[in-house]
Amino acid sequence: MKTIFIGITRALAVAGVTDFSFVDDESRWKGSEIHRLIELSAKGTLDRRSVPDELSGHLRGFERFMRETGFIPLHIEKEVKCKTLGIRGRLDFAGLLRGKKTIVDVKSGAISPAVALQTVLYGHLLDSAIWWERAAVRIGADGNYGLKTWGLMQWPADLATALACARIAVWKIRNRLV
Repeated sequence: MKTIFIGITRALAVAGVTDFSFVDDESRWKGSEIHRLIELSAKGTLDRRSVPDELSGHLRGFERFMRETGFIPLHIEKEVKCKTLGIRGRLDFAGLLRGKKTIVDVKSGAISPAVALQTVLYGHLLDSAIWWERAAVRIGADGNYGLKTWGLMQWPADLATALACARIAVWKIRNRLV
């Protein structure tokens, strides 16, 4: 039997801990483009002439975050998955933030509480032997950024909650309840 994987963000939505119904197509496109630009910037392959004016502030905010925190990316846009759980995702960054192994998720909008669960699943699927520090970076159109972190003490509880959400979501989908 072929394993069917569902995305981590979809799993969290199906489990009822987050909602993306307010996100329109234009916002999805903008978010994808911002992620593409920061990926290329982090890899050192960005052609700055290709950056649309309306997204340049977000890129400046991300680059400012990198400069000011000294974040060292070790994984960029890395796909992670677990056949047993039936979930997959693409983490933005895993690397060293202030000398600690950290999962970093980049947001161009508000950082919802569900990001704690999203990042704990990314870390668990990347390497379940590590308790990762976690951070979300909100990059603004004005070139500024905000940083939200979750410490190691929150890891066990967040992981238990996130795994329960993933299992509930997969169960609901397999039983055609969504």
